[in-house]
Amino acid sequence: MGRLSTLRSSSFLSIIYLVFINLTLFSCDTPRYPEDDPGFWTYGEWPDHAPSQDSILFVKDETIYVVGFNDPTPTALVTFASHPNYHPEGRGFAYEKDSSIYLKFFGIETHLFLTKGLHPAWSQDGSKLAFYLPRELRNLETVVDPQVCIEDYCIQYLDLSQNKLTSVSLNQTLDGYGDNSELPTYFAWGPGDSILFFASEHFLGWVNIESEMVEMIESTNAYSEFMGPLNWSEKNELLLIGKNNSTLGYDLDLEEQRSWSRTSHADWTHDERGIVYVVYGHDYIFEKSFNWE
Repeated sequence: MGRLSTLRSSSFLSIIYLVFINLTLFSCDTPRYPEDDPGFWTYGEWPDHAPSQDSILFVKDETIYVVGFNDPTPTALVTFASHPNYHPEGRGFAYEKDSSIYLKFFGIETHLFLTKGLHPAWSQDGSKLAFYLPRELRNLETVVDPQVCIEDYCIQYLDLSQNKLTSVSLNQTLDGYGDNSELPTYFAWGPGDSILFFASEHFLGWVNIESEMVEMIESTNAYSEFMGPLNWSEKNELLLIGKNNSTLGYDLDLEEQRSWSRTSHADWTHDERGIVYVVYGHDYIFEKSFNWE
């Protein structure tokens, strides 16, 4: 009985040891979402992948950093700022600071004020910039063009080729949902830069900025929340958006096609064969490529 007891104790200790090793190897320092063996990049939030596929912008402690794939040391770019969005040519990026949107070019100290607003989103050709303009910021002194939205529900974007602020009304669409004060807060440009995806806490949709045709869905669960940013892949024909503790992929019909658990703030890699994402609740940024076949 003594020997059997010793064997049992040894087995129990072995199990405890294995559990300890597994907890060590698979602790929050090496998260494994959305699939095994993702490539760790850095610590932070709101990653935005460079068009040149060699770096990302991200936010940490209210500071925007850039970090290269071959140089793991981040470089601070803008303090007390957030939501960076690379210009499609990669020469600079838009970002928000003090309820305003600025444009910063690499290698140049000047920060160009664009408009009052939040959450900038470049079109694929770099000529348009969608953004979120809360109602309290809507006055004629805070925008580059007096054509500020006067509707209850609208989407606004800057057409930089004409230095013009354009508004698209969603009143007719959102009024049908009753007394709801949600404004679209995150955006992504879709096919041909004529489709503009938008999301608020409980709505996901797109609007054709030429015909003003609107397609949208409402979250069926009061506890579900759509969370930015939005990122469209022309190659995969999928829109990335966070919802609760996951990142989802929607097609142009706004039907869910893919889901990655425990992820947030996801962006497509430049080749669109993978995503850069934040492990939900931990602020670890990873890059993962997928076999889409």
